Amino acid sequence: MRHKKLEIPEILHGKRADIAISELLGNELSRNQVKDLIKSGDILINDEGCKPKDKVCHNDQIDVSIPDAEVSSWTAEDINLDIIFACDDYAIINKPAGLVMHPGAGIKSGTLANAVAKVYPEVLRLPRNGIVHRLDKDTSGLVVIARKNGFRNHIAEQFQNREVEKKYLAVIKGEIIGALTIDKPIARDRHNRTKMKVDESGREAISEAISLESFGGYSVVEVKIETGRTHQIRVHLSSNKTPIIGDKAYGSGSQLIKNLSDNLKDKILSFPRQALHAYQLAFLDASNEMQTYKSNPPDDILGLIESLKSNENA
Repeated sequence: MRHKKLEIPEILHGKRADIAISELLGNELSRNQVKDLIKSGDILINDEGCKPKDKVCHNDQIDVSIPDAEVSSWTAEDINLDIIFACDDYAIINKPAGLVMHPGAGIKSGTLANAVAKVYPEVLRLPRNGIVHRLDKDTSGLVVIARKNGFRNHIAEQFQNREVEKKYLAVIKGEIIGALTIDKPIARDRHNRTKMKVDESGREAISEAISLESFGGYSVVEVKIETGRTHQIRVHLSSNKTPIIGDKAYGSGSQLIKNLSDNLKDKILSFPRQALHAYQLAFLDASNEMQTYKSNPPDDILGLIESLKSNENA
């Protein structure tokens, strides 16, 4: 499997994905081959699946996986995994915060893809070691890993068609009254290529947030995403002036409010990652039966919530 990194130039902004990527690849792949790779999930735009007809934006980052060998170059490594469920077709992994999904720029090993290959060696014969979607390094939660190519195509198509239900829990500064739909397009930040931002010229992004619990200027919310843009929840909640606690990239301004104990101030300011957990994943299995998987938030998020509750009741 060869991996190529491309970037959409301004001249290709607004073109269909299959056309733009074909032009960038020159004579290496035909447009039909590009379409096939898109449909199989081997071409990602900003780390997300796409459709051939999707429009690309200036500065979009394209990841192309081109099969050229029987075995993946992402080697197996002995890394502990929290396996929620496994069957012949797939496995559900509860990814901890701090674990990168797969090797990339500057990261050659120590990733989820390497760990999965140790437990399920058959994924070495699949594109991207069976990975069909992603979580940010410092977001914890559920990930589905395909173990067979037939199921990989089956689940990749569901992600492309927005048929997979993904729900997250986030601890935020501020409150959301009832339910809130955030429908704001997202594009890569031209001034900081590691970040995304709300941009009318970007790709469609829709998030639905529901308040579950509020205490003293902070809240726990459930977020369901209809699209799967890079950093989508973090960007959307920040744009709503309800940033996620611990989000160093998008938690603009102070995350403190008045009347906090010194201990709680320290806990909020030192929280080591965005307080975001992918707690529910639902999709159709190979028999087209709906399967739903859940995981509780990890101890760091639960401890943060308890501290916020204690401060409110003090």
